[in-house]
Amino acid sequence: MTEESKKTKRIPKRVSKAESEESKNPDVDAVKEASKVSGEKRKEAIRQKIHELVIDNLKPSFLFLLSVVLVAIFFRFVHLILPACCGWMDESQLSFIDKILAFIFGGVVVKYFSDIFPEKS
Repeated sequence: MTEESKKTKRIPKRVSKAESEESKNPDVDAVKEASKVSGEKRKEAIRQKIHELVIDNLKPSFLFLLSVVLVAIFFRFVHLILPACCGWMDESQLSFIDKILAFIFGGVVVKYFSDIFPEKS
């Protein structure tokens, strides 16, 4: 090497690791943003799937409980209108059905009034 080339020779600049990674990939911010968006989409997809599973499992349970309540109401009503000699349930069974129906009716009424008259804080 000649003297002149030694003088003009550049000394490489020291670059930090973060700067070197950014210089290799100029779209680091775009990649980070894309990964953030895909992460949010993934979380939303998981949330949606859980919602679908819960709803799909609650509908049959709700329909079953509704049918049980309707059957209990039907039996109670039939037993009420039939003469005493045709009744097939004793007093303990009737009181059990009455308690269940009163509990359900009370819960519905409380829920209805709590929606109409919210608590004051």
